[in-house]
Amino acid sequence: MNIYVSWLLTGLYYLIYPVYFLLSFVALCLKALLSPITSALLFLLQPVVLFGQLLAYCTFAPFRFLQRFETIYIYLGVASITGLSCGLLLHFVYSFLYSNLHLAPEPVIRGPTSKQYRASRRRKDMYQSEAMLSPTLSMSSVLDTPGAGRYGLLAQTIHEEDSDF
Repeated sequence: MNIYVSWLLTGLYYLIYPVYFLLSFVALCLKALLSPITSALLFLLQPVVLFGQLLAYCTFAPFRFLQRFETIYIYLGVASITGLSCGLLLHFVYSFLYSNLHLAPEPVIRGPTSKQYRASRRRKDMYQSEAMLSPTLSMSSVLDTPGAGRYGLLAQTIHEEDSDF
């Protein structure tokens, strides 16, 4: 130990020891003088002290009951902390790999919604009804025009090939 620290501790010991000795002597004298007074006060205040002890006992009774479940509480607490930490670790590792390896699926191209489908059907029906009512179009001109007014397989042209047989 450093010599200066040693001198400082020794000096403090010799300064504080007389003060400690005087204070303990004063406390001992006060205890001897006040002993009859304190015993009379404790005798008179004994009902209050007992009532305070009863209140303390009733207050801490639920905690003594819950103390029985301390091991279960610790077990469940450790399990929840372990589960949360592992779950967060897996989430961040998965999201890191997901973004770095470009594992995102291609966005699904969806067809029209039912509202859009109904609107397009109405427009098509209105166009067809206007085409039927139009005086410039005749039924023969619709049939002569390839693909006009025809749907599905009827709109396709049939190609025939020459056979060598």
